[in-house]
Amino acid sequence: MKLLTGNAGMTLLEVIGAVALIAILAGISVQSVRNNQNSEKYEQTRVKMEAIRTAIFGDAALDAKGQKIHFGYFGDMGTLPVTLTSLTTRGAQTAWSFDTQFGIGAGWRGPYFNDQYTTSQAVDTDAWGTAFSYTTTGTPTLTSFGSDGASGLTVGDVYSKDLSMTFDSALRLSSVRGFVRDGDARVPNATVEIRYPSAGALTAVYNTSASDGSFTFNTVPPTYAVITVTSVPITGSVALGPRQIAIAGPQFLVPNYLMNYYGSKQKVAIGTITSGSGNVDIPLSSSYEANQNVDRITAYWTGGPTAFLNFIKMGAAAAVDVSTGGPTCLSSGTRTASVASGQTINANTTATTFELQFKSVAAGCTGTPGSWAGAVFYINIEWKESKETDAISFTVP
Repeated sequence: MKLLTGNAGMTLLEVIGAVALIAILAGISVQSVRNNQNSEKYEQTRVKMEAIRTAIFGDAALDAKGQKIHFGYFGDMGTLPVTLTSLTTRGAQTAWSFDTQFGIGAGWRGPYFNDQYTTSQAVDTDAWGTAFSYTTTGTPTLTSFGSDGASGLTVGDVYSKDLSMTFDSALRLSSVRGFVRDGDARVPNATVEIRYPSAGALTAVYNTSASDGSFTFNTVPPTYAVITVTSVPITGSVALGPRQIAIAGPQFLVPNYLMNYYGSKQKVAIGTITSGSGNVDIPLSSSYEANQNVDRITAYWTGGPTAFLNFIKMGAAAAVDVSTGGPTCLSSGTRTASVASGQTINANTTATTFELQFKSVAAGCTGTPGSWAGAVFYINIEWKESKETDAISFTVP
């Protein structure tokens, strides 16, 4: 039998080669893992930035009958957040307040953002934990500096590329246009008012309809707003509105029927306002041939003397004492009153009087307040059959 002999070990060169190969494979594996992690974080950051944009400007996909209903932080506040944390923490920002007179509100009612996309719970950091660059000057921009946390692209690292998102004027500003009409005719020289959130509060802007009845409001934020024709050169006509609109997109056309004295089915005309001995009497008549039944009538007022509301009545109905604890008037700070009338506003020239009586001394409801001249009243009339509401406003002469 032949004995086989020999050295089954590895030479030094072979050992070095094996170690180098293992190192190369390990390096490739580590780099592959790092690339996979960066790829995942890159996508998480992109999705998170989209979510931040939705938090600021609302979700365009949330529509009701083709109407945008979610306007985000910008729609509530009428301005961009100063910092990204403004989306999650109110701090010194103006709190949300709803205006019952106009049916819209303004102010902070967040949080607007909840991070479901990355392990970081901070709204102002990307998936790598690096702070976003966010600026509101010039063209507002949101930027993540990618995997390396530095501006620009690092050679060999595709995930170090910056992700940038701009919030251009098409997202932030709308041009609101429309026409004041009376049936098919267009009405010039009408005063049109629009109210919308600005810097956390409702602001009013006015315009006058042109010779063709058109009006335009520029730089209005996409949001819920109300639009009103406050005065119009049509004999016997009153204010039209307020009408709520949901402004979406860079160009918004107010539906014609909202600003049409015929198409809007305004059912009421207002006569000569009288005030004296603490009373404010408002003659109302139907614009239609038939009488119109009223379910409820509500008054809001601004200006005027220090006064306390004693009673409110509609037509032939008995006066409704608004006090709840005996002969004590409502607080002078209470500037709204409502009554279920069960009455009819008569047609044409036979006016039905809506009356409010005020006193100058709260205790016992006594005394006569000063002049109401210059005070502004807003009257909402809820019709019984249609369940619609018409709004009129006037200044006491």
